[in-house]
Amino acid sequence: MDYFSTTDRAIAPKRSSPLKKVLFYLLVFGIGGAMGYLVANEGKAPLLQQFFTKASTPHQEYSRRLKQSGLANSGFGKSWLAVGQEALKDTVTQELPWRETGYFELAEIRAVSVRFSAKDGENIAAKMAITGGTKGQVFLDLYKMDDRPDRPPRHVAATDSGGLALSYLIRSDGDYLLRVQPELSKSFSYDLTIEKAPSLSFPVEGKSDRAIRSFFGASRDGGRRRHKGVDIFAAKGTPALAAVKGRITRVYERGIGGKVVWLRADKTGDNLYYAHLDKQLVRPGQRVEIGDTVGLVGKTGNARTTPPHLHFSVYRRGRGAVDPYPFIRTEYPLNASPTGDTTWVGQWVRSRMDKTFFKKTPTKKALKLAELPKHFPLKILAAYKNFFRVELPDGRLGYCEGKKLEALNAAISQTDLPKTFHLKESAASASTTLEKLPRNASLDLLATAGDWYLVKNGKNRVGWIKMK
Repeated sequence: MDYFSTTDRAIAPKRSSPLKKVLFYLLVFGIGGAMGYLVANEGKAPLLQQFFTKASTPHQEYSRRLKQSGLANSGFGKSWLAVGQEALKDTVTQELPWRETGYFELAEIRAVSVRFSAKDGENIAAKMAITGGTKGQVFLDLYKMDDRPDRPPRHVAATDSGGLALSYLIRSDGDYLLRVQPELSKSFSYDLTIEKAPSLSFPVEGKSDRAIRSFFGASRDGGRRRHKGVDIFAAKGTPALAAVKGRITRVYERGIGGKVVWLRADKTGDNLYYAHLDKQLVRPGQRVEIGDTVGLVGKTGNARTTPPHLHFSVYRRGRGAVDPYPFIRTEYPLNASPTGDTTWVGQWVRSRMDKTFFKKTPTKKALKLAELPKHFPLKILAAYKNFFRVELPDGRLGYCEGKKLEALNAAISQTDLPKTFHLKESAASASTTLEKLPRNASLDLLATAGDWYLVKNGKNRVGWIKMK
C-alpha cells in the first residue's frame, strides 16, 4: 500500500440525521431558513453543509484527505500544502504557447506554475504527458489572478480526477496561472503544453485573420463613434459562415449595417452580428451548425463605397460589444519543442562560459537576475525552447540559455582532501550528511559555488563539501 495514499471512511451517525430538520426549515421558511439552521448548527450537519457547498477540486480533495489522515501535520505534508500555495504567488508572466519538458523528483516536493495573459474569447488548452516514472495523480488547476496583488487568485478550472488535460474558455481579459502539482511520493518525467486557440470558427469561407483590415475600437465618423467589430475582406459572394452552433434570432435590412443576420450561440448566449451581406440565406428561428452558410459577403449599408467585406461583431448580455478578434484569431505561434538536451532534466550541470546570465524569463531580453561565473553549478528542472529552467544551489529559480551550460562528464580538476570533510546532500550546512570523507581522500571537482564544491568521490558518489 502506498504510504501517502488516503481513503475516506464513512461513519454512520449514532443519532438521527439532521436532514429532516433542514428539510422542514426549507419547506416552511425557504432556503434562507434552511441556511440559517446550517449556520446555527455548524458542525452538526456535515452532510447538508456538503450539499450546499460547491464541489471541491481533486487538489482540494487530496488536501482534505491529507488532513484527515494526519499526514498534513508531518513535515512532508506541510511542505506539500505550502508548496501548492507558494506556486500561486508567481509574478512572472510568460508568453504562450508554452511547452516544457521537466522532471518531478521523489526526494523533492515541488509544484510548477506558468502565469500568462489571455483575452476574452480565447480558449486555453493545457495538457500534460507523463513520459516515465511512477504513476500517480497529477493536479492541474487554473486560476484567474486578481488585478490587486494583495488579493488571492480565483480558481476557475481543474482537471477531473486522473485527468491530464484541461480546456477553458476565457471570459474576461487578464492574467491566469496554471499550477501543476503531483501527489506525494511520486517521481516522473513530463511534457507540459499550454496553447491558445480561437473559441469561434472563422466566419468567412477560405479566409483567416490575415483578411482582417479594420479592428475593434477604430475611429469612425471623425471620432464620433468607435468600430464595434472587425472587417473581414473577401470577394463579393464569398460564403459567410456560422462561427458557432446556435439559432438565428434576427434577419433584416436597414441602416448602416445593410443586410444583417444575428446568431445566438447555444453554449455561451453570445450574439454574433453579420453585416453588409449581399444576400441573407437563413431565417429567424433557424438552427445552424458550425460552418453553415448564413449569407454572402457584400457591401450593403454604409459599405457601398468600400471593397466587399463582412463586418463581424460579438455582443454579450450586460456588456454590449466586445472585441471579436481573440474569438476568431487563427494564426498563433507554433509550440516549439525544446532544443536543449532533455536528458539533463533532473541533473546538475555547470556554466561553461566566463559569464552566464541567470534570467527571470526564457528570453534573450529578459531581466538578468545574476551573472554566474564559469563552472557554476545549476540543477535543471525543465527544458523550454533553447532555455532551461534551473535552480541555483541557494534555491533561487530562473532560466539560462542551454548553449551556455555543459554536463558534468569531466572533472574540472582532482584534489586530495587536507582534512576530514562531511559530504552533504545539498549546499547547506544543515543538510543531510551522505558520508564522512577521510583526510587525503581523492575527489573529482565538478563545479563550484562560492565556498561550496560539488564533488564526486572514488565510489562515484556526488555531493557537496564546504572548503572554508
